[in-house]
Amino acid sequence: MKIKGMKKLEKRINRIVKKIDETVKVELAGSDACYPYKKKIFFSILRDYESEKKFMDNLHVTYNDAPHLPIFLYVLLHEIGHINTYEKAYKEEDDNMRQNIMVKGDEKAYFNLPTEKAATAWAVDYVKRNPKKAKNIADEITYAMEKFLAKNITE
Repeated sequence: MKIKGMKKLEKRINRIVKKIDETVKVELAGSDACYPYKKKIFFSILRDYESEKKFMDNLHVTYNDAPHLPIFLYVLLHEIGHINTYEKAYKEEDDNMRQNIMVKGDEKAYFNLPTEKAATAWAVDYVKRNPKKAKNIADEITYAMEKFLAKNITE
């Protein structure tokens, strides 16, 4: 089966992201990631609900006043947050710290890495400062994803 509309979806998401930060480029991928110095985000259309639930649980424990919006919006904003906070936050973190946490699989420690905390704080702050815009962006992405899925779901 051929996947239809992938490039169109990527263009739509890029247009939407330009409303948040016009310097960021989004590429659809198999997992969410970010290259801060390239100002490039990899955004997955294959959602990992278990990991995202842990991310959101941590977000709402840390920021109990964070508005309830779709997970994918916070994930996307978190990745943009990496770009906007990376230089300052990275100075507080070293590669060994991240690597040791990843090997141990310590999620609480991972969420508390300076770069991860800063990116999440940026995302929450963005939503709080721009509640209507954030809701509209979530709606636009949902619509784009629904159109994409409708082209690719077969009975």
